[in-house]
Amino acid sequence: MSLFGCLGKRLSERPVPPRCLEKPDGHLWRKRRKSCAFPLEVVKAVAAAVGERMGMADPVPTFSHIVSELKRLRPTLAYIHVIEPRISADSSVDASPQNAGQSDDFIRDIWGDRPLISGGGFTRDSGIKLAEERKNSLVAHGRHFIANPDLPVRLQKNIPLHPYDRSTFYLPGLGAPTGYTDQPFASSATPAA
Repeated sequence: MSLFGCLGKRLSERPVPPRCLEKPDGHLWRKRRKSCAFPLEVVKAVAAAVGERMGMADPVPTFSHIVSELKRLRPTLAYIHVIEPRISADSSVDASPQNAGQSDDFIRDIWGDRPLISGGGFTRDSGIKLAEERKNSLVAHGRHFIANPDLPVRLQKNIPLHPYDRSTFYLPGLGAPTGYTDQPFASSATPAA
């Protein structure tokens, strides 16, 4: 389960500075503390209800119910975003006989023709295949976007992807020597055979 509060919307009333939990410094700290209270309470309540880690032997009944209820109760919901089961936290899970059948297809079947974003371990070919099979599907390529600032061009022209280096993700500071700002563009690359 993920909770999102972007640009101070929904989970807090105003933008929450990244230094939200700094040591107290008077009025500014009290404002930060107040703007952080609601999202922290939401996280506390969710963790109390379902635990901090939500692994389950058979997620299909639970998520079938959740998606069915979202579809019924929120008919104008713009989309849902799922992560494929082949992703576990910050790494991909190798295919094995035990997880070969794992898929979010049951969610796609319930959600029907409404937009569904799916991320997690897609290659160019598997993303195209999903998009062709299910016209409402959008494929997310998060990690590959970090290492390939021109990912749409690379996917469109079948140019090999630059491998990502997880150790450079989200480095602090604007002057970080590696990460987002030093990744190669495809102008010098050639399409794959």
